[in-house]
Amino acid sequence: KEITLTTGLSVNINHQINNWLGIKGNYSWNRILVDKDDPLIPAYNTPENKFNIGLSGRNMKIGGIKNWNWGLTFRWIEGYTFESSPQFSGRIPAQYFLSGQIGKDIPKIRSSFKIAGSNLLNRRQNGLYGAPVIGRFVYASWGFQLK
Repeated sequence: KEITLTTGLSVNINHQINNWLGIKGNYSWNRILVDKDDPLIPAYNTPENKFNIGLSGRNMKIGGIKNWNWGLTFRWIEGYTFESSPQFSGRIPAQYFLSGQIGKDIPKIRSSFKIAGSNLLNRRQNGLYGAPVIGRFVYASWGFQLK
């Protein structure tokens, strides 16, 4: 009898350096183990290695104005073979992304405002073979606390 197993490991570290500065990071390792090639086993489509590392600041005072928040994250994904139908199977190259955000809390009106972006370096990449590439994505948000 054939056995197919997936195995992996994920390690996360979050550390608040002081009242306003934090660092975070994680690493993931994933692998599929199969006794022999079997075309009926679904494609795994997961990179074996990936990691990210980030810095964040909260409740900062900038230019005499309080309650600023920010974050910056670097993410790397190892290249891997994406398998689907024959026309949508191929190699996904290694990729890296830089994401960031800056925000302001306004407690008086129970609100927070944020401008953020993913893939700030506008690296035209994707995670699906044959799919369109995606560049930078920037957005703004307003959050309101009801109570």
